[in-house]
Amino acid sequence: SNALWRIAGIMTQPTLKLTPDVSSLNSTRAKARWAILRHAILKDKKTLGKKFDEQDRIVNDFSIHKFPGFNLLKRILVDSHDDSVDARPTEYELIEYEVPLSLDEKYDVNETCVRIRTRERRECSKVCIKELMSHIHYGVDNTGNTKVWDCSNVIAASIMGKTAGLRIEKSELEDNTNDSHLLVQKTLQFSSKTPFVGLENVLSLAIPRMRDGGKVLKVAELGGGMAALPSLFLASLGCCALNEPNKALPFIDVTITDGHPNAVESNEACINNSKQLGTMNNVRCKTMLWKANAEGASECNSLRQESMLRHGVSTSKNCPEFELGFDLIVVSDCTHFTNFHADLGVTIGRLLRVGGLCLLCQPCRGMSLNKFIDLVEALNREESDGPLFQVDLHNNYHPALSKQHKRIMQVDGGRSCGYNPNIHYPLLLIIKKMRAYKESEDTVAALQHVKNL
Repeated sequence: SNALWRIAGIMTQPTLKLTPDVSSLNSTRAKARWAILRHAILKDKKTLGKKFDEQDRIVNDFSIHKFPGFNLLKRILVDSHDDSVDARPTEYELIEYEVPLSLDEKYDVNETCVRIRTRERRECSKVCIKELMSHIHYGVDNTGNTKVWDCSNVIAASIMGKTAGLRIEKSELEDNTNDSHLLVQKTLQFSSKTPFVGLENVLSLAIPRMRDGGKVLKVAELGGGMAALPSLFLASLGCCALNEPNKALPFIDVTITDGHPNAVESNEACINNSKQLGTMNNVRCKTMLWKANAEGASECNSLRQESMLRHGVSTSKNCPEFELGFDLIVVSDCTHFTNFHADLGVTIGRLLRVGGLCLLCQPCRGMSLNKFIDLVEALNREESDGPLFQVDLHNNYHPALSKQHKRIMQVDGGRSCGYNPNIHYPLLLIIKKMRAYKESEDTVAALQHVKNL
């Protein structure tokens, strides 16, 4: 299963025509896959013996983790001597993230930065067989809970930062090497609009929902993984509204979801660690698989209703669609699971309120992003009420991200650091819900699109 390779951090390559040279290359990669898998399970030198150094070299050459990521957030290892991290200190470590806060004076927020603390797997920790096979038991693999993937870091920085900066050309994001095993994406159409990112833009999605007329920003993250960084940051910011109530900063209600119970447990640990920095009773974690069926519809409806029952939010049974759904949904690095595309698209359609936005941050990863966009467009069929979604894809939405990409590509095309834009450069897909979701029609359209592939 490709799930095993993704969890171990192995680069899945496209199938190549078997010429003698390519056949030899494929054989080398096949051996590397098994070597990296062994290394992921048996990481200590004592267990691997003389093979440790060889395994370490193979991991460095072939693993997608060779590229360390863009790391847009300030990240600090916390020297903790208590039991706040976990009962397994050899497996996990306590990390603190920080972003500067630069809001307009109207928000009357005294803090100059927002901080969170996460529980993350140590780089040297092993992956057990139970984790590798967990997709059999839970319906979803444990990929998201093996590390904090860079897309989560990037989208968190984009949401908490300022408005997007300069635009770069599409050609600069295409793979300009001659290596035949790297896919070149030339079919994506990038939007000419200004990307809807930056904290003040995100806060503007809040609408009046409180009984006293106060605004609420309802946020849901799908596939939160080991640490749902964007949701944790927004929840931390929301503490300002709890501790120092003011009419400008909306109340921020956050729901973190994942289909894997290990990821849910991990985010609960992150919330508890972040409570050392301040109150965080405006965020909760839920186990939720994406399902394009009646059960999935019921679960999405329950999730929307639950978020309306908290903190004095209006709970009228006649609450309009405009108020009931989430204002913002965040998804990071989830579209590479092509077999879940219909389920993900349908879940987004069910959970968003009309006028709400879904921000999806992910690399191309072969044709996976193209295929997901095709699925979303299939939901925009001819309708008397108009299309379900407005779709915009951006390649430049954070200045530091664009600058790092340019700098890496100018050196040697990214070869020395293992950088491949197709696998590592996160694109931002923004989906805006334009009309009410029609269960009997839109879900059928999504399933029919997948069936026709």
